Amino acid sequence: QNQEPYRFAISLNDRTTWIVDDQGNDYGEYSVEQANYICYLYDILTGQPRYISYLRTVKTGTNEYGYPITSNEYALLDLQGNMLEDWSTTSYESAFGDFVVRCGVMYTGNYAGAMYVDDPEYALYNPKTKQEILQDVYYFDVLPNGNLLASNHLDHVMGIIDQQGNVVSGFPCPEPYTLPEVFGDWIRVQKYNEAGDALWYEAYLIDQDYTLHATADRFNPAFAFGGNADFICQIDQDIYSILDAKTLQTLYTAPEGYTITYFDSERVILCQQDAQGRDLPQYGYSLIDLEGNTVLEGYDYLSSVHNMYATEPSQEDSPVFFGLLGKNVYLFSREGKILFFNTLLNMTGAYPIGYGFFRYFVVDKIAQQNYEGVLGPDLQILIPADRYQSVEWMSEYDPKEVTYPYFKCWCYSGGNYIDVRDTDGDIVLSRLKDLQNYRGNALAVERGFDIGLMDYNGNWIIKRSIFSFLEDE
Repeated sequence: QNQEPYRFAISLNDRTTWIVDDQGNDYGEYSVEQANYICYLYDILTGQPRYISYLRTVKTGTNEYGYPITSNEYALLDLQGNMLEDWSTTSYESAFGDFVVRCGVMYTGNYAGAMYVDDPEYALYNPKTKQEILQDVYYFDVLPNGNLLASNHLDHVMGIIDQQGNVVSGFPCPEPYTLPEVFGDWIRVQKYNEAGDALWYEAYLIDQDYTLHATADRFNPAFAFGGNADFICQIDQDIYSILDAKTLQTLYTAPEGYTITYFDSERVILCQQDAQGRDLPQYGYSLIDLEGNTVLEGYDYLSSVHNMYATEPSQEDSPVFFGLLGKNVYLFSREGKILFFNTLLNMTGAYPIGYGFFRYFVVDKIAQQNYEGVLGPDLQILIPADRYQSVEWMSEYDPKEVTYPYFKCWCYSGGNYIDVRDTDGDIVLSRLKDLQNYRGNALAVERGFDIGLMDYNGNWIIKRSIFSFLEDE
């Protein structure tokens, strides 16, 4: 399938942006007044890019102190770069199909900061037909049947629409619901008061007909429990329970004074709380079965190895649970058997980061520096915690999370640079001065005296010398 080239806006300095794409095409330099930011708008149903939004900052006058008053302006383009909506103060956000969310003026700026408009206007809009479909909609949650739950910019539920923008129900919503989140067949909501503020500790589970089925102080989403959408966590009067996501039947209730941090229908991880309702920092975690039999107890931290990132392996001796006790880290089977173990003398903490890898932390009290590193699937050191202040996956979050098999490693002290390492711990790109953006196999980087797009093999897709745009002093 042929895809349109993906455009990057590379900041050359405070005033100039260079626009290129991942096929090496050069779209030239733009001043702040011309275009200084690119945003792709994605179809929230398919995850595919649909439009491109450009942003520029223009001076509209000066204030009484002589400082410039500025305003953001936006233009909307199709994926081929054809102008659909000319420059104006109207901005655009992702929606679905041919639609975008059209946003009225949100703020103007001056030297002292932004001045926000109290009631900006929002609408579901089709830029191809120039037709406004619905007013006062901003957020959309996809429902299991393909319809969408629409909310306004204050997160107040407006109603349900289909994929053609037709109203199915609501508009207005029959109850003052806000902060919606879809849990399978159910919608978790809260209510808001006359001022529009959410009422905390009043959570509801409703269906698509707005019928109330359960109420509690809070309902937590499934991803908190290993990514298993079969369960919902209910917290009511500080008592934690697990509900069946289909029937809302209570499957397990934790003892008073304990929180549930994991549940998979056979195993539960509990964390003991102190008298003030705070998790105990030491020896407070335990793993039990549903009959209450203890599998593991007395750990500083216990969790699923994979969390939301992968399906847990079914082999009998595959690592399923991660444990931390003092300076020791463990990987356990479902039965509590120790499969891997390591002692890290200077470690101050560790936790899973998905895909069988673990981040750990070290404090150098002499140098007064904090360091991060990575442990591999066998808990051996993959990236030592001796030079980087931050180590994280190379991940995208728009329109959904996509993780590449590389780590972005920042060193803030001793050089202020970025390394990119693979999952074997090897450095594939070293001592980058800047890593502005990345997507697919293209990274917007500055290395040495060059800036541009580079692939993970260190080959330049397109580059230029930093001296070609330095302003004369």
